Amino acid sequence: MSTPCWQTVGVRGDHSCPELPQYGHCQYCPRFAEGARASLRRPVDGAYLAAAAAEAATALAPTEHASASLLVFRVGPEWLGLDPLRVRAVLPTATPQRLPHRRTRGLLGVVHGDGLLHPAVSLAELLGSGSGSARPGRHAFARLLLVDADGLDLALPVDEVDGLLRYAPARVQPVPATVGHGLAPLLDGLVADGARHIGRFDSAALMRQLRELLR
Repeated sequence: MSTPCWQTVGVRGDHSCPELPQYGHCQYCPRFAEGARASLRRPVDGAYLAAAAAEAATALAPTEHASASLLVFRVGPEWLGLDPLRVRAVLPTATPQRLPHRRTRGLLGVVHGDGLLHPAVSLAELLGSGSGSARPGRHAFARLLLVDADGLDLALPVDEVDGLLRYAPARVQPVPATVGHGLAPLLDGLVADGARHIGRFDSAALMRQLRELLR
């Protein structure tokens, strides 16, 4: 088979084709179009047909649908996720006002958010979480999560909000024994997100624990 003219005297060659100034580029030349049609009409190799038939006959692996989601945030070094339906709003951080004669562990006071006053609860203290920083190359901003604790809105200060993560429920991993004793009872699984493993809160258990602080 001879070498196509566009590879010798055309744009992929030495540009000496006398018709090149007329068409500007080989792709607009009738010879280039005829070459494309000839390529499509060429006989198909038997080995190619056999390989294509074998691939078409191969059963597809079952797909895992990302049908669940979490709002992912960070408290100290821990990446955690909560059912987005529990989150009423993500608010700017605010300094809690102490409540007189209340020294309940984890209860920070009340904060103003979304037009109302809400009890503020420290997840870091509740979970026994230490300090931690954002991932390299990221700007982290503290936020307040306004969550629905079974009819009571609570403000939870967090160190960073990462956003929504969709995942396949079948990929949820069990909580390992190495998770801290304050956090483990409130999780019902781990969700992998690249190199991170995000602790998925058991929403009912977390809300019960939060409400206990206010009694």
